[in-house]
Amino acid sequence: MLNGDLLPEGEYSAELSVLYKNGNRPTASTAIFFVDVTPPSSSVSISTKAFSPNGDGKDDHINFTQITSENETWVGEILNSSGELVKEVEWNGKADKDFSWNGRDNENKLLPDDEYSYSLFAIDRAGNRGESKKVKFSIDTVIIPEVGLSINEQHFSPNNDGIKDSVSISPGFSSFGKNYWYNLTIKDTSGMLVHSLAEKSVYPVMDYTWDGRGITGNVVSDGKYSVELEMGDPAGNIKNVAADLLVDTKTPDIDLKFENSVFSPEGDGRRDTISIVQGSSNEQNWEGVIYNKANKKVVSFYWKGKAEPFSWDGTDAEGNIAPDGIYYYKISSIDRAGNKTEALINNIQIDTVPTPVAVGFGSNGFSPNNDGILDEIALNLYIEVREGIQFWDVKIFDDRNNLEKTL
Repeated sequence: MLNGDLLPEGEYSAELSVLYKNGNRPTASTAIFFVDVTPPSSSVSISTKAFSPNGDGKDDHINFTQITSENETWVGEILNSSGELVKEVEWNGKADKDFSWNGRDNENKLLPDDEYSYSLFAIDRAGNRGESKKVKFSIDTVIIPEVGLSINEQHFSPNNDGIKDSVSISPGFSSFGKNYWYNLTIKDTSGMLVHSLAEKSVYPVMDYTWDGRGITGNVVSDGKYSVELEMGDPAGNIKNVAADLLVDTKTPDIDLKFENSVFSPEGDGRRDTISIVQGSSNEQNWEGVIYNKANKKVVSFYWKGKAEPFSWDGTDAEGNIAPDGIYYYKISSIDRAGNKTEALINNIQIDTVPTPVAVGFGSNGFSPNNDGILDEIALNLYIEVREGIQFWDVKIFDDRNNLEKTL
């Protein structure tokens, strides 16, 4: 302007006029031109401070969000920590709002782990240069340390009975950097999250306790679950490990019955044993024990898997015949989750006391001819031990040992 101030931005043209002595006044005008002192504007933000283009499918790209004014050309530049240009991208008009980079240079070679920066710049037709602020990030493909899991019980029963109601879970790290984080979660067989013990934790804790409760606070259903430990760094490098865990609150099943509670193991072939019929669920161990009346063990029996029917011959653990008396049988099992089952048979009796019997006649003979004289004969039965009799009968045989009559 005439006063020396800068002209406002806008369209202008220049005109030249020459006045000659002869009165001629030729003029000439320029084409329209612009006064533009405003540089192109832009801003850039990034999705993460680090990424790992190692092809593992996790954080293999870094995403830039770009906002720019209209310009003939925008240039995006990525520099390494030494200030060297490693990647250049151009756009016409406006830069793409979303730009994703895979960590490769202009020759499509994967760049090494390093600190990098990215910025946009443009030069408009007036020569104004506009540049965004640099955003800094890093490529980090270093494999993070190994991780492990330790669980004190593979089976547990969160039924509040005081036995294996919870499990202790210990994550293990070969080392733990200041930028590392980890998740410790419980998932069901479908992969659904059941409970989170640690979420994006940056402080390594040695022991966690799970009481079998899910996100809602209720005890989860019986079944198999997975304990999963995931460890990562800001660049998206991940290490994980998982271990199975079984929730089991069901007690072992046993069905128990017996035949003939009184027996006499004398070897005479008559009730020398007692049969115990039992069926069970499939468990690690079953133990059956015969106890005497003083609650002392007489003999034990063991089964793996299912409890099988068996017969007791009245002998103790040393093979000796147990004395006459009252006994009882108890079978029990504790499964791997700590659930216990017991069943009893009481009043098993060993009775080897002799039971002598005798028969006497009321006369030396009789004549069953219905003449009213000795038509019948009286039988006198003598039973010395009357306790424990289940049945009795009297049989009459002829001189050829043929059965004639049962009374």
